[in-house]
Amino acid sequence: MVTFFVVLAAILAVLITIILRAYFNQVIPEGLPTDQHQKLRIFGIVIKAMGTVAYTASRLGIGDLINNLRRIQMALGRLQKVPEETSLQIEDTMIADVPVRVYRPKQIRGDATKLTGVVFLHGGGWIFGSIDMNHGYTQNLAKSAGVVVVSVGYRLAPENPFPAAFDDCCAVVKTLLDAGDNYGIDADRIVIAGSSAGGTLAAAVALHLRNEKKTLAGQILLCVPLQFMDFSLPSYEKNTSPVLSRKDMLRAWSVYLTGTRKLYPFFHANNHSLHLKNTKYLKFIGDHKMESSNTQPQPSGKILQVILDSLTDYRVAPLMADDMTGLPKTLIITSEFDVLRDDGILYKKRLQEACVDVTHYEYETFHGFIEFEGVKEMSDSANENITKFLKDL
Repeated sequence: MVTFFVVLAAILAVLITIILRAYFNQVIPEGLPTDQHQKLRIFGIVIKAMGTVAYTASRLGIGDLINNLRRIQMALGRLQKVPEETSLQIEDTMIADVPVRVYRPKQIRGDATKLTGVVFLHGGGWIFGSIDMNHGYTQNLAKSAGVVVVSVGYRLAPENPFPAAFDDCCAVVKTLLDAGDNYGIDADRIVIAGSSAGGTLAAAVALHLRNEKKTLAGQILLCVPLQFMDFSLPSYEKNTSPVLSRKDMLRAWSVYLTGTRKLYPFFHANNHSLHLKNTKYLKFIGDHKMESSNTQPQPSGKILQVILDSLTDYRVAPLMADDMTGLPKTLIITSEFDVLRDDGILYKKRLQEACVDVTHYEYETFHGFIEFEGVKEMSDSANENITKFLKDL
């Protein structure tokens, strides 16, 4: 019996040591307010633990890494009991053969009143995330803004790399533009919104519809990646954190484009776009000097073709669109200590140059804060600005 407790104590000591090392060894962006350090460290430990469990299970022959992570996220989501909002009619259905969840204020049920419709695209690096995981946020948005929210369950990579997610989101919005009445939506007041990777899709869909002469009332872009031409922008270099790091984005872009991580070494060296250094696209990332490592192998063959096809394709990288004119009224929210901060600021600049009505708010916090209650005062402020934007349309 004594031996058992000694072994148990030793195991606990090792676990505590690992947790403490993980807690204190995490990279915290320089300048982040000190009152957020502990929140970020705890969030980082949770993410690291999820990854460790998912990886260990995959090595033991239990599923693969990505699907194991999805299962863990779903399990954690179920533990967060989100009270159902009784003022909403909530329905799971299909639009254009894509699963969606519609949140409709009950006061419009059965009468002719039509409301603003918000097509919301969840984040998750085009690999993770779901309608269920965003349920609390989307129902609160419908209630607070008094709008119909359509949350889209677009297809995910690696099973369905680009353009699957883009095609799904585009199909849903086009259907609503033609048949919004069926969902209590005023087709003249449809807004597309997205968080993180979902925001990339939102911006891409807005550009595509503009090209097709279809009209949206607005777009809302929340902490969004908008290019993969240059991973040496200042925010990428300075703002790596446990929530979202430069490495996380390199892997996400690779999986999104190819269904594999094969592009990672080229993205890591940041020499995948050297052929564009003397083109107009360089100015789209501002005055920043693109840093690269010529010691790494250059991409070639089929992988090179993926890069050539996608780097300047607005459906993948909206910041690289040739023309921003004619886009709808836009709200951009960025986090000061987010690797994606500069993408949002560069996009704002390009929209302003094209005379697009754009509003920008930046918050002194890290990526994902809008849906993370650990920074509640800032998420509340951001959501108030989102609500105001929608009500002012």
